[in-house]
Parts: sequence; C-alpha cells; structure tokens
Amino acid sequence: MKIKTLNDIEPVRRYLKRIGAEPRSLKTAVVREDHGQYWRDIAVIRFDFEGKVECDREDYLPTESEQAQISGAWVRVTFPQLKLVKRLEKLPKELKGVKPEHLFEYRDGNGAIVMLQARIELKGERAYVPWTFWDDDTWRNCEPDGLLPVYNADRLKEVATAFIHEGAKAARHWQRLVDGKTLADRKELAEHPWSQELTSAVHLGWTGGAMSPGRTDWRVIKASGVKRVVIVADNDDPGTSAIAKIAREIRLPCFAVRFCELFPASFDLADAFPKDMFAEGVYVGPSFHDCLHPATWMTDVIETGKKGRPAIVLRDSARNQWTYAEENEMFVCTELPFMVHSEESLNSVLAPYSDTTSPAKLLKREVSAHVRRFAYRPDLDKRLIFDRGHRSINLHSPSPIEPRAGDAGPWLEYLAYLFPNEEERKTMEAWCATLIARPQVRIGYSILLISERQGIGKTTLSNAIMAPLVGYDNVSYPSESDIMSDFNDWMARKRLVIVAEVYQGSSWKSYQRLKGLVTDREITVNAKFQHRYTIDNWCHMIACSNSKRALKIETDDRRWFAPEVNEVPWALNKFVELRHWLNTGGLGIIKHWADEYDGILNATSQPPKTQTKEDIIEGSMSQAQSEAVSVAVSMAEAGGPLAVLMSDLRGYVKRHSDEKVFDNDYEIRKAMLRTKSIHQFDKRIRYAGRLEFIMYNQGVQEELTQLNGAEPAEKIELVKKHLKMVEAIMNEGVRM
Repeated sequence: MKIKTLNDIEPVRRYLKRIGAEPRSLKTAVVREDHGQYWRDIAVIRFDFEGKVECDREDYLPTESEQAQISGAWVRVTFPQLKLVKRLEKLPKELKGVKPEHLFEYRDGNGAIVMLQARIELKGERAYVPWTFWDDDTWRNCEPDGLLPVYNADRLKEVATAFIHEGAKAARHWQRLVDGKTLADRKELAEHPWSQELTSAVHLGWTGGAMSPGRTDWRVIKASGVKRVVIVADNDDPGTSAIAKIAREIRLPCFAVRFCELFPASFDLADAFPKDMFAEGVYVGPSFHDCLHPATWMTDVIETGKKGRPAIVLRDSARNQWTYAEENEMFVCTELPFMVHSEESLNSVLAPYSDTTSPAKLLKREVSAHVRRFAYRPDLDKRLIFDRGHRSINLHSPSPIEPRAGDAGPWLEYLAYLFPNEEERKTMEAWCATLIARPQVRIGYSILLISERQGIGKTTLSNAIMAPLVGYDNVSYPSESDIMSDFNDWMARKRLVIVAEVYQGSSWKSYQRLKGLVTDREITVNAKFQHRYTIDNWCHMIACSNSKRALKIETDDRRWFAPEVNEVPWALNKFVELRHWLNTGGLGIIKHWADEYDGILNATSQPPKTQTKEDIIEGSMSQAQSEAVSVAVSMAEAGGPLAVLMSDLRGYVKRHSDEKVFDNDYEIRKAMLRTKSIHQFDKRIRYAGRLEFIMYNQGVQEELTQLNGAEPAEKIELVKKHLKMVEAIMNEGVRM
C-alpha cells in the first residue's frame, strides 16, 4: 500500500483526529496552538519504522488498542524515500497557479532541492505550505522527515557573514538585491538606508517559525565557513524571543537586529521602511548599528561524569565578543565599543544568552578576553591596539554619517549669519572642518560662543550640526555643576563637549577646571562606583553663554577662541529651512565639505585674538588689576618717559580698591602688560635696599634702545632716573 499522507492509514487518521494533531511529514504529526499569525508546537508525534508512536507528552500517546491497530496497519504500508532533484521540472497541480514570487526552493549545500514552500491564502490568512518530492515521483504536501532545511543553504560558500531572516521571503529579497543582476535591483540596493551593512554577506531564512526555531537544521551553517551571524527576526515578541534560541543552536559569534518602536509590528527587512523615516527622499531614521545588539550564546553545559552539578564553560564563539579591561574592571563589546558594562550589568545583559547567572565571571577567567586598559584613540582605526606599553581596547567609533557631494550653501550662509566678522568666521570654518574630518588632530583650543540675546542659533551649531558629525558616542553634554563636580567621566572617551550655558563670572573655578580639558594630553577619569583610570584626552569644547561674564579668562590665555556672535536673530523661516536641509542630507554635504576643506588646523594652531575675548578678559579682572591697567594707560599716554616701582604700584592699587586684594605681584604686572607700550625691566633692580620690579612706558623703552650695547648698570640708572610715584601720575595727569 502506497500513501501520500499519514491520514491515508486509517488507524493513524483516527488517532490523530482524536488528539487534534495534523500530519507534518510521512512519519511525523504535530498538535499546534495558534498565536495570531504564529503557532507553537504543543506535542510532536513521531512514528518509528514499525509504527510505534513516540511523543514528548504522555497525554497525547495512543491507547494500547490504538497502538495495536496502528502497528497492524503499518506493516502493510510501503513508505517512499525523499528524492532530491537539481531542477524543478514538474510541479504538482496544486502549485501550478502559484505566482513565482510566492514559491520558494529550499536547497541543500550541494544545490539539490529538499523542499518547496508555497505562499497561499487560507481563510483570509497568509500561510506557507511545504511540498516535498519522493522516490515514487510524487509531490506530497508535507515536510521532509527530521529537521527543516535552511533557505539559501546552497549559497553558504566563501562568505564570512550570514544574515538569518525569519522566513524565506526576506532572505530571497535581500539575496536578490545583493546579487544585483538587474539595474532595478542595483538601484534599489543603492537607495536602501542600510545597504552598506547588508551587502558582502549571504542571506538565509529559517522556516520553523518564530515559536519553534529549534525545528530548523542549523548544522549546515555550523559546517560552513561562516564566521559571524546576524539574526534578523520580525519586529514582534515571538521573533525577539527566538533570537537566543537560534544563537544557542548556531555556536557562532552572533548579533541581532532588533527593530525599535519606530518600525511597525511584524516588520522585516523585505518590507519598505516607514515613510516618516525619510525627508525629501533622504533617510533620517535609526541606523543599522542603532538596532544591532550582541547575541552570542555564551556557555555550554558539560557533564562531568561525577556526582554534583555539571560544569558550565565559556563557548569558543563567545571569547572574542566581549573584552575585559583589567585596569578599569569593565567589559566592552568588541564590535560595538559604546557598550561598556560593569560585571553586574553585563550579567544582566547576557542573562538571555547564558546557562549561568554569572557569565561575566567566565569571561574574566578567559585570558584571551583580557586587555590591560581602556584607550581612546581617534587617530587609530583598529579596535585592539598597543597603547602606553599595554594591550588595550580602543573605544573610539567614528560618526556613521557618510560624505555626500552637494551644495554646502545653506551651511555657509548659516555661518555667515552667526559669525558676522569674516576673519573670525574663517577661523570657525577651519575649526569645524578639522573636528569633523580629521579625528587624528587634537586642536589646541576650544570655542566660547557668547551672545547676550537668546535664540541666536548657537545650539544649532553645537547640537544639530557638530554633535552628529563628530558622532553622538563621542559627545557629552555636561552641566556646569558636572564640570565643578569631582566626577569627570563626562570628558572621558569624548571628542566634543557641549556646555549649553556656562556662567561663573564671580569665580575662577570654571576656568581653572576647564584648563585641563583643553590642553592636557591625559586625564585621570573619576566616575562613580568605578576605579580611576588614565586615558588620552581628545576633548574639544563648545561652551555657550548669554553673558560676557561667562568665564574669567587670564590675560595670556591661549585655550579659547571667542568670535563675535550675531546679536540680531535670524528669521524663523531661515532656521526652519536650515533644519530641513540638515535632515535631508545636509549633514552628509557638510561632511563632504569638511573632507575637501583647504585650511585644516593642527595641534599647534593658536586662537586669533578677538574683541569679544578682550572684553571677557577685561571683565575678568579683579578691581586691583583694573586699577593697575588704569595706571598703565596713564603711563602709555604720557608725553615722556615714565617708570614705577612694583612696591609703589601695589600700595596704590590696595589703597584704591574697595575690596580686599588677593592678587599677587605677578598677576598685577601681567594685567599692566596687556596695555600697549608698557614694559617690564628684564630683571629686578635693587632700590632703597630692596629688589624691585620696575614697569616703564614706551618713552623709557626708546631711550634704552639707544643704549644698545651699554653695560647693565648704565641701563639700570637710566630706568631709575625716570621713576615717578604712581599717586602723582594719577593725580596730576602728568605730562613729563
């Protein structure tokens, strides 16, 4: 007796009907529980070569009478064997009306067809129906015995990365685009937001369903040359739940694409991205890496053969996905270095992918997973590097924004509005271009943007333009209280620090705290609940304020560039147009502009002087320094040579200051030297039994120049000859 299905065996048909099972193959049946468009296997019934029934649930086993009838009928049945064919020559009549795009061929590693799958509509619902070919030259509406084949398994040759999609539809769609046999396919691939990451790989499909990924024969992937797997489940709970189960079976380094809430339910990569993720045809939604997560199954359970618990060991495939930095006592995802975890948090992250609650401990025991310390090296594009004499992990990741040729006019127009001084604007252009396009350069100064009016557009520059172009993982946004705190992790592993509002006009503390950020080559990072560590400092700052007393700045400061900022707000429609342009490819155009910019800065570049900075410095002076500057101005404007003793000058500023004087002589002299035509004698002079500094004006300098080559004593006498009491200079408005 030949059969097409298990239901052709009458005792089997009655038994299966009683328990609510349906045939799955010629020797397998299943009791299913539907969950919307998904299902879950409640019980799997298998028949051996004598017809004896095996089931993973006792309550679904046949009665003794049923088993006897099944066994009696079984011996009269002739079972065909699965027949593999290379070409699809004759379809069963049930499939002749199926559209080609709804028919999927599952081939083995040698290219032979193992199974067909047809997409049909059943009772208004989409269904995928299996068909197999047997050695009696008959197509049967059933699965092959055993585990299900992987779609596109025949493409698993000479590829390092495999994407595993939920079902054949998305896998075939993406393999077609990657193959690019038609102009339309190549165009569609080029326009896809994630095309760069989804090429140079094979695209596979699993067929067991999101609820039963264990039904798929994953051995074909494990036996291939694939080194890395990315699981792309549908955007729903069953799909997400399947990720760890697949990772456990595959035994390879795995990542998972997890679509966020911006994507519709049940979304897969064969679907069009939502329209609201595009603006004027340019993609503005999440990047591929935004949705990528580590998903390697971490452990194996090994039976020891002894009494007690089995041993849990780290899998080979898990050894390189996470790196342990000994000095920092932290774990880093090697491919996604913005993922940094303590031991406790890593255990939580890896809980779905491990047989133990403490996988981090296993990683700590693995020598190959160790490096000595964190490093932050934007100038190097390698992840594992040799830094400061130790094996280290480089935590820098570049911005994902790709350069795009186009008209940078809107960007340049915005800069022309924001910085009305052309010379200062050119400096800002060079600074921005260097920060965007030359991560290997640490510029020697930062930016202070001050406008007394709000709504000028300073935040647009820092947050909407520079932050994404530097890369959000390389940007921090500390408040002033963060800056003043003992904890400074806001500047660790950053290239750009944005302070939205800084104001400490009554104190030098902010300026002193920020000195190191701008100029120090290294920083010692102090973060809560973490060990301190030292790392390279690549910070640049954009600090914004609405007050010219934002910072107290020293007179000889070289750390800040403070350009003139427009005080007349741009028209609202201009900001709207700029934001629209930025969101429709403008950031990529600015990246291209920066790459091509002629005038890149270097580490030794110095900030030009600006009137804004001079105003800030003047406002930063103490009353004593301001009094000293007044003396310097009077001396510079005098009609003849004048000199003053430092002791006399100090006494004068103390008498005329309403507040207590904390300035030392050096600070007072430095304030005077900001005035043109004021000089300091190159060494202290003994006067009235004391060693004194002497300050003098241009008139004295000219007389000293005429004594070029004279003995020092002669020069000293010349300076002494022009000494004048400060009180007299200021009271008399002296004209010598």
